[in-house]
Amino acid sequence: MGRVENSIQVELAWSPRAGETRRTVLCLPQGATIADAIARSGLALPADWVSAVWGRLRDATHPLCDGDRLALLRPLAVDPKEARRRRERGARQRMK
Repeated sequence: MGRVENSIQVELAWSPRAGETRRTVLCLPQGATIADAIARSGLALPADWVSAVWGRLRDATHPLCDGDRLALLRPLAVDPKEARRRRERGARQRMK
């Protein structure tokens, strides 16, 4: 993909379904925000999705830098702590 002067490239990653990840590279003007990247991508996201840049949660007004990795994250189906508790309970029961 050719780079335009005064532009940045951002990798956008999202998971439409569990176990599936899609990625695309967006060319955006300098000073673009997460909201700009989502608009450029054409994705229609539910309101409960969140965004993260390099794994850190950020809101839609966060400015992006060249080379950033923007992840769009679905809400968790189960709290990770609760999932671990369930796995431990299951392991203990199998050991009896």
